[in-house]
Amino acid sequence: MAIEHRRGVVVLALAASFMVFVDGTIVHLTLAQLASHLGASRAELEWASTPTRSRSRR
Repeated sequence: MAIEHRRGVVVLALAASFMVFVDGTIVHLTLAQLASHLGASRAELEWASTPTRSRSRR
């Protein structure tokens, strides 16, 4: 594999990793706001983050 292709693969992997991190952060912050606005406990809103975590592990 040429060096240019290797760099492209590394850049793509880093970008994908960063997007997964940002997605998890958004879900975490959103759950906290939902819990406070709806008067629900974070445990009651746990179901909302389960599909996101499952998708990130694939």
